[in-house]
Amino acid sequence: MVSARNLVFNPLLSKELRTRLRNRYSLAVVTLDLLVVGSIAVVFLLQHQRLGSGQSQVDGSQLFEALAIFQLCLILFTVPASMASTISGERQRETWDLLWITRLSSFDIVWAKLLAGVAINILLLFAALPLLGAVFLLGGVTTMDVVHTYLVFLATILLLSAMSMLVSVVNSRPIVCVIVSNAISVALGLGLSLVVIYAESGQQVTAFSDFSQFTSLAQATSPLPPIAQIDPLVALVSVLPTGHGGTVLGDLGTVHHAFGLPLQLPLWGAFGICALAVSVVLLSFSTLFVRRRATWSGTPR
Repeated sequence: MVSARNLVFNPLLSKELRTRLRNRYSLAVVTLDLLVVGSIAVVFLLQHQRLGSGQSQVDGSQLFEALAIFQLCLILFTVPASMASTISGERQRETWDLLWITRLSSFDIVWAKLLAGVAINILLLFAALPLLGAVFLLGGVTTMDVVHTYLVFLATILLLSAMSMLVSVVNSRPIVCVIVSNAISVALGLGLSLVVIYAESGQQVTAFSDFSQFTSLAQATSPLPPIAQIDPLVALVSVLPTGHGGTVLGDLGTVHHAFGLPLQLPLWGAFGICALAVSVVLLSFSTLFVRRRATWSGTPR
């Protein structure tokens, strides 16, 4: 039975947080992220320091777009890399049996591993938040734009963490888990976006780096396909400001029949709900598979 106390006061959670925060890998990733984000902001400000107020607002939104897309790409690669070896790494170090014979249930183990990984990735995300304040020097971006963008980031971290956790439970080789998790992450973050663009425009997309493919969707009259509700990149684009008022996707950023129901939601809200629901399902499967694959011969917990 799941104990409410173990959801927060979990000894494995404390151990995982201490281990991850003292790891050189975490410090190196945070430092590299801050250096890149800071470099992008400084170079952009130096190139656009003599602008009028109108052009300044447009450039402020463009800087925010660049930083936000970079942060999403960073999430797509760092989250699977940090989560894919959570369970398989225990098996490789031959510490899984010792962990399983503790008084923690299978859900407590999976929950602690998931929460610790999510916490570290959230720390990486919010470490760059002060640098995003540079966009307010140019204008064109409101506080709610930043809030909505970070809600998309948080939903993406949770979804990718739960997915990578399941991969780590199913496979016992960490290197295989990292490769598979990164492949699924790229397919989810970039592959679905290509499918959405192709389905909306009716033509083959040859270059993903052409951001105008997304801006051209704003002139479309038909709604986005339902698969867009689980696409993190499309959800992010739906909250990015244009500098002239509104977002990049315009009216397409609103889902009029979310989840097949007569329910109107912003696209980022529909994505957040989908990510939360899918994460709960993946967490349940991870708990079930951990229980079945345990090497301990006692009664499953």
